[in-house]
Amino acid sequence: MTGTRKQADQNSGPNGEPRERQSRTAAGSVQSVDRAVSVLEILARHGEAGVTEIADELGVHKSTAFRLLGVLENRGLVGQAKDRGKYFLGAGVLRLAGAAAVRMDISQEGGPVCRELADEVGETVNIAVLDEDAAVNIMQARGPASVTAQNWLGRRTPLHATSSGKVLLAHLPTTLREGLLARHAARASPSTR
Repeated sequence: MTGTRKQADQNSGPNGEPRERQSRTAAGSVQSVDRAVSVLEILARHGEAGVTEIADELGVHKSTAFRLLGVLENRGLVGQAKDRGKYFLGAGVLRLAGAAAVRMDISQEGGPVCRELADEVGETVNIAVLDEDAAVNIMQARGPASVTAQNWLGRRTPLHATSSGKVLLAHLPTTLREGLLARHAARASPSTR
């Protein structure tokens, strides 16, 4: 094998494409995945958002945000309110969340306890887990006296602004709790401290 041919083989990937181009393509794919996940997080945080809002939060052109939303919509992960043009999380997210929840023993084990407690107190009962600086509800049971039919499953709520978040915060190791409390927490409502 000649030196030139050997060097070309070393600089090519398994499909003959230059390694440099493969790296850029892989990095672009990873960036697209990261952006798509960011779109889902934006919609989870805001409830619904338009293309311009999403593009602004991602720091990309509107056409890029539109393409990302199109792929997510085709997979059922987002939906669009045709009358307002705003996007929201789609039913496909529930399918994914359901598959993840099945694997979480605490959710399965806590279900009967949640339902029994909800029946006893007549209100909605949630099981939440700590996710960095937020509480994420992984199980919910509505009691017969519940005023609303709000679904909190999978929702991230600020630790300082919810009862389950405060319980999680109270039982953290002191240094971790103090670190979280030292951050400036956004007010979730006019009466949130």
